[in-house]
Amino acid sequence: MFGYVRPLKPELKVKEFEIYNAIYCGLCHKLGSAFGVAARFTLSYDFVFLAMLHMATQENCPSFKKCACFANPLKKKMCCTSDEALLFSADAAAIAMYFKVKDNIADGRWWERPLWWMMMPFAASSRKKAAKRQPTVDEAFAEMMLKQREAEENGAGLDEAAEPTAAAMAKVFLLLSNGKEAQSRVLERMGYLVGRYVYLCDACDDLEEDIKKGSFNPLINSNAADKNSTEGALYLTIAEIQAAYALLEVNRYGEILENIVELGLKNRADTILKKFSDGEKNVTAEI
Repeated sequence: MFGYVRPLKPELKVKEFEIYNAIYCGLCHKLGSAFGVAARFTLSYDFVFLAMLHMATQENCPSFKKCACFANPLKKKMCCTSDEALLFSADAAAIAMYFKVKDNIADGRWWERPLWWMMMPFAASSRKKAAKRQPTVDEAFAEMMLKQREAEENGAGLDEAAEPTAAAMAKVFLLLSNGKEAQSRVLERMGYLVGRYVYLCDACDDLEEDIKKGSFNPLINSNAADKNSTEGALYLTIAEIQAAYALLEVNRYGEILENIVELGLKNRADTILKKFSDGEKNVTAEI
């Protein structure tokens, strides 16, 4: 996941912003304690959302305490200490990072690859630890990368190319249900849609760079009709996420999650689509 699932912060109340930050800091601490200092740099908004959703759907109330900040050790900040949800998200982040590094080694430009090779031992070690606790997540991401590679080799269109990420996230979100059948169906559907949203955003966000690098992107050579179709697909996916979330039973953090689902997703999509449009103009001008 790439940091696309985030709140619209100006619309959060102060207490909501502090809770969100505390969970963000809690995940940062958990990444550090589980995988070492370097793992903190894999922290992203997407995995904070995963942790918050996990906490919102479980019975036990998360705990908080003041912790030293990694970025500013002299300052203590409020930090969430909900071990189960934070460890699950940290494990998922570590597994995702391993496959991201592996993908960058395969697809990166020659001068970029040495850096990714240097990161591989750390990424592989972290993935090994995380996979022992979360084998289903590891299998889901491994299958995603395999099917993604096949889709790219076959020159897949946007929907087909987004399917592996969507299917993987459906499996990850399903693990949050704790065996509750009604919740499991909603979470699985929501995970599928969030995975699709992330892929669509990433494809639009990286279009200009992928054209320059010669990397696969299903939007390369898109015409005006394709562009309109992409925008429609992205906004429809957001609407479906909102519909799925409305069916979900949450015990806490409803206001923050609603902010993310109702405002944050669209705000991020609007920003990326503007960049997508500007990027197409720049590429056309260069040609």
